[in-house]
Amino acid sequence: GTADVVIAVAQYLEKLRGKPLDAEDVVIGVDPSQNMLAVGRDKVASAGFPAKSVRLVHGDAQDLSGSLPEGMMFDVATMSFAIRNVPDRKKAIQQIADRLNPGGRLA
Repeated sequence: GTADVVIAVAQYLEKLRGKPLDAEDVVIGVDPSQNMLAVGRDKVASAGFPAKSVRLVHGDAQDLSGSLPEGMMFDVATMSFAIRNVPDRKKAIQQIADRLNPGGRLA
């Protein structure tokens, strides 16, 4: 699920940097299911990540404006198996790409 992906990304960042996430590090997962988010938040807490650094938010990949603050940009974005559940995949990919910083990557 979404929580598993954000936890894996957060763990990878910590390993890559050799230190815990700090206040400037933010890993965000967007999911349309409130139930999955509730389960996911428990997983994030159990993994030991602070809620301010590893966040799960309710939203739709086809319209991120309702989920993420205006102007929030990312260095890296990914979408796992959820892409198969998105009705308008092109719109979702464009929404994600529009949130990438210059030189950012969508994997």
